[in-house]
Amino acid sequence: TLADLSIVKTVSPAQVAAGQQVTYTLQVANAGPSVARQLITVTDVLPAGLSWPGPGSATGDGWACSYVAADRTVTCTRGTDLAAPAAPGNDPIEADPITLVLDVDPDAGPATIVNAADVDSPTNDPDLTNNNDEVPVVVVDAVNISLTKSHDGAEPVTAGTPTTFTLRVTNAGPSDADSVDWRERF
Repeated sequence: TLADLSIVKTVSPAQVAAGQQVTYTLQVANAGPSVARQLITVTDVLPAGLSWPGPGSATGDGWACSYVAADRTVTCTRGTDLAAPAAPGNDPIEADPITLVLDVDPDAGPATIVNAADVDSPTNDPDLTNNNDEVPVVVVDAVNISLTKSHDGAEPVTAGTPTTFTLRVTNAGPSDADSVDWRERF
């Protein structure tokens, strides 16, 4: 018995600001010639720069998904068989897709993060080259920096005497500000 499983992974958006979320769609299909027997397993090890937001982040009709923080692995299993095409040459039979919503770490940009997923089943697979797919996402920095300056000394300031000012720099994000430079002209 042979079942040619495949997986196709897509990402939206293809460019994301660090500190935002990105959505992956994982589409599993069976090109046959036989039924792919359960448990069909999809595994996605999260690369650096991506984080698991929490329960409900991986969903798909007919799929049971979980996350193991120790090895940063999302695992989705399908508890039913996946049918084969009725005849050779017909389009593969697709399972319902898995949607995976992940956080892009605030300090992840600027970078390109490549995320991969694998599919497997107990049924022998004649073509393992399509059991893995990876997709890049371009991570850019998006910062919202503000500066406030306040005078902490007595008013009015007498000429020739020192006075104190407080500067407060704030970043409303969503990305970490990689380097902030402040200059003032007197």
